[in-house]
Order: sequence, then C-alpha cells, then structure tokens
Amino acid sequence: VVAQVTLALVLLSGAMLMIKNLVGLMQTDVGIEASGLSQMAIILGPRHDTPARRLLFLNQLEERLAQGQAVVAALASHPPFGGALVRRVRYDGAAAADLEALPQVSVVGIGDRYFDVVGVPIIAGRSLSADEVRQASDSVVVNERFVRMNVAGGIAVGQRILLVQSSAVPGQGAGPRWMTIVGVVGNVRQRWLPSGDFDPVVYAPYSADPPQTVEVLARSALGPAAAASFVGDHVRSLEPDLPLLPVMTTDQFLARMLWAQQVFGSMFAAFGAI
Repeated sequence: VVAQVTLALVLLSGAMLMIKNLVGLMQTDVGIEASGLSQMAIILGPRHDTPARRLLFLNQLEERLAQGQAVVAALASHPPFGGALVRRVRYDGAAAADLEALPQVSVVGIGDRYFDVVGVPIIAGRSLSADEVRQASDSVVVNERFVRMNVAGGIAVGQRILLVQSSAVPGQGAGPRWMTIVGVVGNVRQRWLPSGDFDPVVYAPYSADPPQTVEVLARSALGPAAAASFVGDHVRSLEPDLPLLPVMTTDQFLARMLWAQQVFGSMFAAFGAI
C-alpha cells in the first residue's frame, strides 16, 4: 500500500508539472502574426544531393515565389517554433575562449521577404536582400534576444560574429566564416527553452547552408488552399515529381507542437488517479 501511495504521489507530481508546462506553452508568445499564415515543407530528393544543386533549385523557386500578388511566400530552413540549427557564437575582438564556453544560438536559413511574410518588425538596420539570400553573402540578421544576451552596449549592426558547430571536425568542410550583422528584428521563438525566454536567433541566407528540407511560409487572405495551389504550381513547374507535404495553417502547426505535452500530461494524471 505504501508503495502504491508513493507511486501515485510521484505520478500526480509529474502530472502537475506537465500541466504547469502545458499552461505555459499555451500562453507562449511565438512572436509572429499567425493569422492568415500557412506553411508546407518540400523534401529535396536524390537529384539535389549536393549543396550546389539544392541552391540552384531554391534560387529558382525563390524567383518564382517573388511573382506572387494574392499570395506572398518566403523560404526558411525551419518555421517559427519549429526548431533550428544550434551553433556557438564567437565575437570579433572578444577574448579567446574554449568552444564549450561560447554561448549557444539558434540559426535559421531564410529567403527574401521572410520577415514581411511572418509579420516580424525590423528594429534596427535592415533585412537581407534578394541577392544576399541567393549568393551566400556574409550578412546576417539577429533578434532582440540575441542583442540583449550577447552584445555589449546594445548596438549590434556592423558587428562581426563567427558561428561554430560544436561537433565540427577540424580539416573537414569549408569551416565557419565571419558574418556581419546588418539588422535586428523582433523576437521569434524557434526553440522552447526551460526558462520560457525567447531563444537568441541568427538569421542567415539559406544559400549559406542550403537545406535538404525547406519550409515555405505563405500569407494570403484567400486561405491555405490558395497558398498550397500557388506554391505547388511553382514547385511542379521545376520538379514535377518532388514531394510537397500537405499544407497547414501556422495556427495548426503551433497546436501540434503542444500535442505531446497534452498527451503525456493526461497520461500522468490518469496513472496518478489509479
């Protein structure tokens, strides 16, 4: 009996913690204007097995998406609240430090019009230009959280940073290169942090590391069906057999991100009640 009571208390404690986290997630400000925003993913196949081939396809798609009027679309390696690459950041002129001592940041590859599409304001400087996102320039944009955490004096535009992969193997690949911050934008949540704070984000041109799976975010007053048709037509004009995952509204995507928390919270509560 004592063991059963102890187990029930442990499970109920877990349930309360999960419920607390769920309430926090449901009240989370992702930082975007989700109304009217849809998203879909494109998985590039064997024909795009090199960065150069992926970049060629993405640039061609980017040019076609720029023609939209009723639908405005942009490319990204990860959608808002959809994860990110995690890198460590080093600052030009900063004292030398061990790799593991460098702060971590989220890195998202983006295309032209990205901030306009997701509804994020430019706070300082500027966005990335069409040429910069297509030609692997050294320009990046950071969010406000990045500036508060990492930039002494709060003036980020013009500073240079180096994005370093923790697991990088010396002598392999082109290696990291110095990037210049050209703009600061409002906070958008890419990863959930235990603290509940926004994560520091660096937005780089998608051409710097062309992704194998690319997200297309589209905004239209005509709804997700119109966005899917617009994007699908342009994808098929380039690659008729390329898979395009089903469209969903960004509100639906954000709700799915809460699904696991809801399920596990209910399971803990149910076992605790038993």
